[in-house]
Amino acid sequence: MHNAKLINLNLVIITESRTFVTEMKTASSMGILNRLFGRFLKLSSDDRIDLTKVFPKIKGLYEEDTPDPKPVERVIEMSHDDSPVYETISTGLGIFYVLDKGSHYSFLQNRDLSTTITLEKLHEIALNNLTEQVLDKTQLNGDPADIMMLVNGGNFEATMILVDRLWSQVERLFNDQICIALPARDLLFISGRNNPVGRESLRAAVRKAFDSQDLEGALVRHIYARENNQWILIETV
Repeated sequence: MHNAKLINLNLVIITESRTFVTEMKTASSMGILNRLFGRFLKLSSDDRIDLTKVFPKIKGLYEEDTPDPKPVERVIEMSHDDSPVYETISTGLGIFYVLDKGSHYSFLQNRDLSTTITLEKLHEIALNNLTEQVLDKTQLNGDPADIMMLVNGGNFEATMILVDRLWSQVERLFNDQICIALPARDLLFISGRNNPVGRESLRAAVRKAFDSQDLEGALVRHIYARENNQWILIETV
């Protein structure tokens, strides 16, 4: 066993092009934020976003070829302005942006974007906040000859797929191209792509997660490989 330290309310929301499930469930980056726009982004006379508390979140994107693995009954339709801000990261996965309000996270909406706060700037800020708050708390448990599990507190395990410098370290640990499974927001499993034992352990981890009646924050049944700093779907369990 290795231990490596490394530097419910569900709604189905339908937008014009995507269906996804939302869950309604902080070292700051003051330097970069102050240079870009100051600490607060003023949205209206009564509403301001503290940019030091904006984080990325990985969510599932579900279409006919990648259906929701844990479908829920309640479906609502939203306008573009009211829909959460997101961008696709890989087949079945999207990056969303949330504001940490202490007791819960709220999704930023397309109406919150402007010429001042673009999607590109929002991504830069959120990723910087994530790295500063979570990276030093992130650990890998398990055996690189089989499978390892990334842990960092229960909210951002899956989201760590966005931190490129983390994965360069992980690849050296496995001495192989890596592949991952992320069946839920707090579950991220890793194996070597060319390791048949590890690959089968990944499949078993996905099956176990989705067979559980207690699974929260379900994402996807897919396995992804890392190629040229991108996550490529290679298998569905």
